[in-house]
Amino acid sequence: MRFLWLTIVILIVVIAACALMFWSKTKPYREPQAWVANVKSIEHVPMFRALRRANRAGLIAGAVALIGALIAAAILAGGPVNRETKNPALGRRDMVLCLDASGSMLPYDGQILRTASELVDSFSGERMALEMWSARSIVKFPLTDDYQLMHEVLEDAARIIDAGYLGKEGDYVLVTPELSDYLQGVDSDEAGVASLIGDGLASCVLSFDHRDQERSRTIILATDNEVAGDQIYSLTQAVDFASDQGIEVIALYPALSGQLTSEGEQLRSVIEAAGGEFYKADDPAAISSIMERIESQQLAEADGKSYVVETDTPQTALSWTVWCSLIGLAVLVWRRI
Repeated sequence: MRFLWLTIVILIVVIAACALMFWSKTKPYREPQAWVANVKSIEHVPMFRALRRANRAGLIAGAVALIGALIAAAILAGGPVNRETKNPALGRRDMVLCLDASGSMLPYDGQILRTASELVDSFSGERMALEMWSARSIVKFPLTDDYQLMHEVLEDAARIIDAGYLGKEGDYVLVTPELSDYLQGVDSDEAGVASLIGDGLASCVLSFDHRDQERSRTIILATDNEVAGDQIYSLTQAVDFASDQGIEVIALYPALSGQLTSEGEQLRSVIEAAGGEFYKADDPAAISSIMERIESQQLAEADGKSYVVETDTPQTALSWTVWCSLIGLAVLVWRRI
Protein backbone atom coordinates (compact mmCIF):
# COMPACT_ATOMS: atom_id res chain seq x y z
CA MET A 1 0.00 0.00 0.00
CA ARG A 2 1.49 3.34 -1.11
CA PHE A 3 2.15 6.13 1.40
CA LEU A 4 1.29 3.81 4.31
CA TRP A 5 3.81 5.34 6.70
CA LEU A 6 2.60 8.86 5.98
CA THR A 7 -1.02 7.83 6.40
CA ILE A 8 -0.26 6.18 9.77
CA VAL A 9 1.50 9.31 11.06
CA ILE A 10 -1.39 11.55 10.01
CA LEU A 11 -3.98 9.20 11.51
CA ILE A 12 -2.08 9.12 14.82
CA VAL A 13 -2.01 12.92 14.92
CA VAL A 14 -5.70 13.21 14.07
CA ILE A 15 -6.76 10.52 16.57
CA ALA A 16 -4.62 12.11 19.28
CA ALA A 17 -6.23 15.48 18.59
CA CYS A 18 -9.72 13.97 18.77
CA ALA A 19 -8.86 12.16 22.01
CA LEU A 20 -7.47 15.37 23.49
CA MET A 21 -10.64 17.23 22.57
CA PHE A 22 -12.81 14.51 24.15
CA TRP A 23 -10.67 14.28 27.30
CA SER A 24 -10.67 18.03 27.78
CA LYS A 25 -14.45 18.06 27.76
CA THR A 26 -14.97 15.08 30.06
CA LYS A 27 -12.16 15.33 32.62
CA PRO A 28 -13.43 15.76 36.20
CA TYR A 29 -12.86 18.99 38.03
CA ARG A 30 -10.20 18.56 40.70
CA GLU A 31 -11.14 21.71 42.57
CA PRO A 32 -14.44 22.37 44.39
CA GLN A 33 -17.00 24.08 42.24
CA ALA A 34 -17.98 27.60 43.19
CA TRP A 35 -21.54 28.65 42.47
CA VAL A 36 -22.32 32.22 41.49
CA ALA A 37 -25.78 33.64 42.04
CA ASN A 38 -27.85 35.84 39.69
CA VAL A 39 -26.02 34.96 36.45
CA LYS A 40 -29.04 33.80 34.46
CA SER A 41 -29.43 37.21 32.88
CA ILE A 42 -25.97 36.99 31.30
CA GLU A 43 -27.41 34.71 28.63
CA HIS A 44 -29.25 37.72 27.21
CA VAL A 45 -26.12 39.85 26.93
CA PRO A 46 -25.22 40.29 23.21
CA MET A 47 -21.51 39.78 23.84
CA PHE A 48 -22.11 36.51 25.69
CA ARG A 49 -24.41 35.22 22.96
CA ALA A 50 -21.86 36.13 20.28
CA LEU A 51 -19.09 34.32 22.16
CA ARG A 52 -21.29 31.26 22.57
CA ARG A 53 -22.08 31.18 18.87
CA ALA A 54 -18.39 31.54 18.06
CA ASN A 55 -17.60 28.71 20.46
CA ARG A 56 -20.12 26.39 18.83
CA ALA A 57 -18.96 27.34 15.35
CA GLY A 58 -15.37 26.62 16.33
CA LEU A 59 -16.27 23.19 17.68
CA ILE A 60 -18.21 22.32 14.53
CA ALA A 61 -15.40 23.57 12.28
CA GLY A 62 -12.85 21.56 14.21
CA ALA A 63 -14.95 18.41 14.05
CA VAL A 64 -15.58 18.81 10.32
CA ALA A 65 -11.89 19.46 9.66
CA LEU A 66 -10.80 16.38 11.59
CA ILE A 67 -13.40 14.21 9.87
CA GLY A 68 -12.21 15.57 6.53
CA ALA A 69 -8.64 14.70 7.47
CA LEU A 70 -9.67 11.13 8.26
CA ILE A 71 -11.48 10.76 4.92
CA ALA A 72 -8.58 12.25 2.98
CA ALA A 73 -6.13 10.01 4.83
CA ALA A 74 -8.24 6.98 3.90
CA ILE A 75 -8.11 8.01 0.23
CA LEU A 76 -4.37 8.58 0.50
CA ALA A 77 -3.93 5.13 1.99
CA GLY A 78 -5.50 3.66 -1.13
CA GLY A 79 -2.62 4.99 -3.22
CA PRO A 80 -4.43 7.10 -5.87
CA VAL A 81 -2.84 6.78 -9.30
CA ASN A 82 -3.44 8.15 -12.77
CA ARG A 83 -3.47 5.50 -15.49
CA GLU A 84 -2.81 6.51 -19.09
CA THR A 85 -2.66 4.19 -22.07
CA LYS A 86 0.05 5.15 -24.54
CA ASN A 87 1.19 3.90 -27.88
CA PRO A 88 4.45 5.09 -29.46
CA ALA A 89 2.75 5.20 -32.85
CA LEU A 90 0.30 7.90 -31.80
CA GLY A 91 3.14 10.38 -31.43
CA ARG A 92 4.02 9.97 -35.11
CA ARG A 93 1.02 11.77 -36.55
CA ASP A 94 1.17 14.90 -38.67
CA MET A 95 -1.90 16.95 -39.54
CA VAL A 96 -2.39 20.04 -41.70
CA LEU A 97 -5.48 22.20 -41.30
CA CYS A 98 -6.02 23.31 -44.90
CA LEU A 99 -8.44 26.23 -44.54
CA ASP A 100 -10.33 27.92 -47.36
CA ALA A 101 -10.09 31.65 -46.55
CA SER A 102 -12.15 32.90 -49.50
CA GLY A 103 -15.00 35.34 -48.94
CA SER A 104 -17.71 32.67 -49.01
CA MET A 105 -15.98 30.75 -46.20
CA LEU A 106 -15.27 33.64 -43.83
CA PRO A 107 -18.63 33.31 -42.00
CA TYR A 108 -17.64 29.76 -41.02
CA ASP A 109 -13.86 29.90 -40.65
CA GLY A 110 -13.96 31.23 -37.08
CA GLN A 111 -15.92 28.22 -35.83
CA ILE A 112 -13.72 25.81 -37.78
CA LEU A 113 -10.61 27.35 -36.21
CA ARG A 114 -12.09 27.01 -32.72
CA THR A 115 -12.96 23.40 -33.53
CA ALA A 116 -9.32 22.84 -34.51
CA SER A 117 -8.23 24.43 -31.23
CA GLU A 118 -10.37 21.87 -29.38
CA LEU A 119 -8.74 19.15 -31.44
CA VAL A 120 -5.32 20.21 -30.11
CA ASP A 121 -6.47 19.39 -26.56
CA SER A 122 -6.44 15.69 -27.47
CA PHE A 123 -2.90 15.75 -28.88
CA SER A 124 0.00 13.91 -27.26
CA GLY A 125 3.09 14.14 -29.43
CA GLU A 126 1.28 14.92 -32.69
CA ARG A 127 2.31 17.77 -34.95
CA MET A 128 -0.01 20.18 -36.73
CA ALA A 129 0.23 23.00 -39.28
CA LEU A 130 -2.20 25.73 -40.35
CA GLU A 131 -2.34 26.80 -43.98
CA MET A 132 -4.89 29.27 -45.37
CA TRP A 133 -5.64 29.71 -49.03
CA SER A 134 -7.95 31.21 -51.61
CA ALA A 135 -6.19 32.06 -54.87
CA ARG A 136 -2.82 31.63 -53.11
CA SER A 137 -1.66 29.91 -49.94
CA ILE A 138 -0.09 31.29 -46.78
CA VAL A 139 1.30 29.33 -43.83
CA LYS A 140 0.27 30.59 -40.39
CA PHE A 141 2.42 28.03 -38.60
CA PRO A 142 4.35 25.04 -40.02
CA LEU A 143 4.24 21.52 -38.60
CA THR A 144 4.97 21.82 -34.89
CA ASP A 145 4.20 20.17 -31.57
CA ASP A 146 4.13 23.50 -29.74
CA TYR A 147 0.55 23.23 -28.49
CA GLN A 148 0.55 26.60 -26.78
CA LEU A 149 1.48 28.23 -30.08
CA MET A 150 -1.27 26.30 -31.85
CA HIS A 151 -3.90 27.46 -29.37
CA GLU A 152 -2.75 31.07 -29.57
CA VAL A 153 -2.69 31.22 -33.37
CA LEU A 154 -5.96 29.33 -33.85
CA GLU A 155 -7.85 31.37 -31.26
CA ASP A 156 -6.36 34.63 -32.53
CA ALA A 157 -7.29 33.78 -36.12
CA ALA A 158 -10.85 32.90 -35.06
CA ARG A 159 -11.19 36.19 -33.21
CA ILE A 160 -9.87 38.29 -36.10
CA ILE A 161 -12.09 36.56 -38.66
CA ASP A 162 -15.25 36.70 -36.55
CA ALA A 163 -14.73 40.38 -35.74
CA GLY A 164 -13.47 41.28 -39.21
CA TYR A 165 -16.15 39.79 -41.44
CA LEU A 166 -18.78 42.48 -42.01
CA GLY A 167 -20.99 40.75 -44.57
CA LYS A 168 -21.56 41.00 -48.31
CA GLU A 169 -22.55 43.89 -50.52
CA GLY A 170 -23.45 42.65 -53.95
CA ASP A 171 -20.54 40.59 -55.24
CA TYR A 172 -18.14 42.06 -52.70
CA VAL A 173 -17.20 40.83 -49.23
CA LEU A 174 -16.76 43.54 -46.61
CA VAL A 175 -13.98 43.07 -44.05
CA THR A 176 -12.12 45.22 -41.54
CA PRO A 177 -8.58 46.45 -42.26
CA GLU A 178 -7.29 44.10 -39.54
CA LEU A 179 -8.75 41.04 -41.28
CA SER A 180 -7.55 42.28 -44.66
CA ASP A 181 -4.01 42.56 -43.28
CA TYR A 182 -4.26 39.16 -41.58
CA LEU A 183 -5.21 37.43 -44.84
CA GLN A 184 -2.77 39.35 -46.99
CA GLY A 185 -1.36 36.99 -49.59
CA VAL A 186 -4.35 34.68 -50.10
CA ASP A 187 -6.10 36.77 -52.77
CA SER A 188 -5.21 37.17 -56.40
CA ASP A 189 -4.61 40.47 -58.15
CA GLU A 190 -6.92 39.19 -60.85
CA ALA A 191 -10.59 39.90 -60.19
CA GLY A 192 -12.95 36.95 -59.88
CA VAL A 193 -10.29 34.41 -58.89
CA ALA A 194 -10.83 32.78 -55.49
CA SER A 195 -11.27 29.49 -53.66
CA LEU A 196 -9.02 27.45 -55.93
CA ILE A 197 -9.56 24.30 -53.91
CA GLY A 198 -7.39 22.01 -56.02
CA ASP A 199 -4.39 24.33 -55.87
CA GLY A 200 -4.96 24.99 -52.16
CA LEU A 201 -5.07 21.27 -51.36
CA ALA A 202 -1.98 20.58 -53.47
CA SER A 203 -0.13 23.29 -51.57
CA CYS A 204 -1.12 21.66 -48.27
CA VAL A 205 0.22 18.32 -49.50
CA LEU A 206 3.62 19.97 -49.91
CA SER A 207 3.56 21.16 -46.27
CA PHE A 208 4.64 17.77 -44.92
CA ASP A 209 8.30 17.24 -44.11
CA HIS A 210 10.42 14.20 -43.19
CA ARG A 211 9.08 12.19 -46.10
CA ASP A 212 11.67 9.51 -45.32
CA GLN A 213 10.09 8.83 -41.90
CA GLU A 214 7.14 6.55 -41.23
CA ARG A 215 4.50 8.96 -40.00
CA SER A 216 0.74 9.15 -40.30
CA ARG A 217 -0.15 12.15 -42.47
CA THR A 218 -3.61 13.70 -42.63
CA ILE A 219 -5.02 16.84 -44.22
CA ILE A 220 -8.17 18.34 -42.72
CA LEU A 221 -9.61 20.23 -45.69
CA ALA A 222 -12.15 22.89 -44.68
CA THR A 223 -13.91 24.33 -47.72
CA ASP A 224 -17.29 24.90 -49.38
CA ASN A 225 -15.82 23.85 -52.77
CA GLU A 226 -17.14 26.98 -54.50
CA VAL A 227 -14.39 27.51 -57.08
CA ALA A 228 -14.01 30.84 -58.91
CA GLY A 229 -11.31 30.91 -61.59
CA ASP A 230 -8.99 28.53 -63.42
CA GLN A 231 -6.98 26.01 -61.38
CA ILE A 232 -3.76 24.15 -62.06
CA TYR A 233 -5.08 21.16 -60.10
CA SER A 234 -8.69 20.05 -60.07
CA LEU A 235 -10.12 18.74 -56.80
CA THR A 236 -9.83 15.15 -58.02
CA GLN A 237 -6.23 15.64 -59.16
CA ALA A 238 -5.25 17.21 -55.84
CA VAL A 239 -6.85 14.38 -53.85
CA ASP A 240 -5.05 11.83 -56.04
CA PHE A 241 -1.80 13.74 -55.49
CA ALA A 242 -2.32 13.46 -51.72
CA SER A 243 -3.11 9.74 -51.98
CA ASP A 244 0.05 9.13 -54.00
CA GLN A 245 2.02 10.67 -51.11
CA GLY A 246 0.28 8.42 -48.56
CA ILE A 247 -1.73 11.34 -47.17
CA GLU A 248 -5.36 10.94 -46.14
CA VAL A 249 -7.73 13.84 -46.78
CA ILE A 250 -10.60 14.53 -44.37
CA ALA A 251 -13.15 17.16 -45.42
CA LEU A 252 -14.95 19.63 -43.15
CA TYR A 253 -17.88 21.20 -44.97
CA PRO A 254 -19.95 24.17 -43.68
CA ALA A 255 -23.39 22.73 -44.41
CA LEU A 256 -26.17 25.30 -44.10
CA SER A 257 -29.00 23.91 -41.95
CA GLY A 258 -27.62 20.45 -42.56
CA GLN A 259 -28.14 20.70 -46.33
CA LEU A 260 -25.46 19.96 -48.93
CA THR A 261 -25.17 22.02 -52.08
CA SER A 262 -24.10 20.45 -55.37
CA GLU A 263 -20.55 21.58 -54.55
CA GLY A 264 -20.82 19.86 -51.18
CA GLU A 265 -22.05 16.65 -52.79
CA GLN A 266 -19.13 16.73 -55.22
CA LEU A 267 -16.66 17.28 -52.38
CA ARG A 268 -18.04 14.35 -50.41
CA SER A 269 -18.02 12.10 -53.47
CA VAL A 270 -14.39 12.83 -54.36
CA ILE A 271 -13.11 12.57 -50.77
CA GLU A 272 -14.93 9.32 -49.98
CA ALA A 273 -13.90 7.78 -53.31
CA ALA A 274 -10.28 8.25 -52.25
CA GLY A 275 -10.92 6.56 -48.90
CA GLY A 276 -11.23 9.76 -46.87
CA GLU A 277 -13.98 10.97 -44.56
CA PHE A 278 -16.50 13.78 -44.98
CA TYR A 279 -17.86 15.73 -41.98
CA LYS A 280 -20.13 18.69 -41.53
CA ALA A 281 -18.31 21.46 -39.69
CA ASP A 282 -21.27 22.12 -37.37
CA ASP A 283 -21.48 18.48 -36.26
CA PRO A 284 -20.68 18.35 -32.49
CA ALA A 285 -19.28 14.85 -32.94
CA ALA A 286 -16.89 15.86 -35.73
CA ILE A 287 -13.89 16.37 -33.43
CA SER A 288 -14.14 13.01 -31.67
CA SER A 289 -14.90 11.25 -34.96
CA ILE A 290 -11.87 12.74 -36.67
CA MET A 291 -9.55 11.75 -33.81
CA GLU A 292 -10.99 8.23 -33.65
CA ARG A 293 -10.52 7.91 -37.39
CA ILE A 294 -6.90 9.04 -37.29
CA GLU A 295 -6.04 6.93 -34.23
CA SER A 296 -7.65 3.76 -35.58
CA GLN A 297 -5.83 4.17 -38.88
CA GLN A 298 -2.48 4.76 -37.20
CA LEU A 299 -2.86 1.89 -34.72
CA ALA A 300 -3.81 -0.46 -37.53
CA GLU A 301 -0.59 0.45 -39.35
CA ALA A 302 1.66 0.55 -36.27
CA ASP A 303 3.84 -2.27 -35.00
CA GLY A 304 4.22 -0.76 -31.52
CA LYS A 305 2.12 -2.10 -28.68
CA SER A 306 0.10 -0.01 -26.28
CA TYR A 307 1.26 0.20 -22.68
CA VAL A 308 -0.18 1.64 -19.49
CA VAL A 309 1.69 4.31 -17.53
CA GLU A 310 0.77 4.64 -13.85
CA THR A 311 1.64 7.87 -12.07
CA ASP A 312 1.15 8.34 -8.33
CA THR A 313 -1.19 11.28 -7.67
CA PRO A 314 -1.20 11.81 -3.91
CA GLN A 315 -1.22 15.61 -4.17
CA THR A 316 -4.95 16.23 -3.76
CA ALA A 317 -5.58 13.74 -0.95
CA LEU A 318 -2.37 14.73 0.82
CA SER A 319 -3.13 18.45 0.68
CA TRP A 320 -6.66 17.87 2.01
CA THR A 321 -5.27 15.72 4.81
CA VAL A 322 -2.66 18.28 5.83
CA TRP A 323 -4.97 21.29 5.61
CA CYS A 324 -7.84 19.62 7.44
CA SER A 325 -5.46 18.45 10.16
CA LEU A 326 -3.97 21.93 10.53
CA ILE A 327 -7.41 23.54 10.70
CA GLY A 328 -8.56 21.03 13.29
CA LEU A 329 -5.44 21.56 15.41
CA ALA A 330 -5.75 25.33 15.05
CA VAL A 331 -9.28 25.14 16.43
CA LEU A 332 -8.04 23.07 19.36
CA VAL A 333 -5.32 25.61 20.12
CA TRP A 334 -7.86 28.43 19.84
CA ARG A 335 -10.02 26.57 22.36
CA ARG A 336 -6.97 26.47 24.66
CA ILE A 337 -6.96 22.73 25.08
